[in-house]
Amino acid sequence: MLRTLFLYYASRRSLMLRLLPLRAECAPSYQADPGVHKVIFEDHNFRVIRATWKAGQVDQPHSHPGSFGGLSLNNCSLLSTSADGTTHKVSNKAGTAG
Repeated sequence: MLRTLFLYYASRRSLMLRLLPLRAECAPSYQADPGVHKVIFEDHNFRVIRATWKAGQVDQPHSHPGSFGGLSLNNCSLLSTSADGTTHKVSNKAGTAG
């Protein structure tokens, strides 16, 4: 099973909107929004994606197939919206993994 690690970087004190639709409906993040999500390493076990947002930037709808985790490279906040319209604010400190 391929595992994915996302490295998150955003403009400090920014608030972004991340759209996270149902997996079956959308392409993986790096295909759906290559301007934000870039594959920086991949082998048969792991894929590492660096996601970089400007303040106020909105993601394209995308999925996260397989197992994944993330690591925040700086302090940032974002607003996450799921396919059913539920939203929640996420505030990450630099070095936070999850």
